[in-house]
Amino acid sequence: TGVCSVFNRAQVTPGSTVLCIGTGGVGLNVLQGARIAGAKTIIAADINDEKLEQAKKFGATHVVNSRTQSLLKEVKKLTDGDGADFAFEAIGLPDCYVEALNCTCKGGTACMVGLTEATATITV
Repeated sequence: TGVCSVFNRAQVTPGSTVLCIGTGGVGLNVLQGARIAGAKTIIAADINDEKLEQAKKFGATHVVNSRTQSLLKEVKKLTDGDGADFAFEAIGLPDCYVEALNCTCKGGTACMVGLTEATATITV
């Protein structure tokens, strides 16, 4: 699911910037796929420091604890104010879907990998 979303859905390109929100099993595979695809900057976001440490082993070049740091501010700082070329949401929370969209650069791609309730709505 994670690696396939990187290659088949988003089609991450070498040298690009990737954000992955959520570093559980699927998120870790998004990170691994981004590394294999040749992404230059790979940002992992989670609220669990132990998972963020694990994310580094799967290819994250930067980690953000979104409980203690503003994810949008950190992504903007790491991308010279542009935002990520590719943002993946791997949790399935509507608020995180919106966060992924907000962190994506103009013309970038947001990929919602995590599943949520079928009745959930997001406001953009």
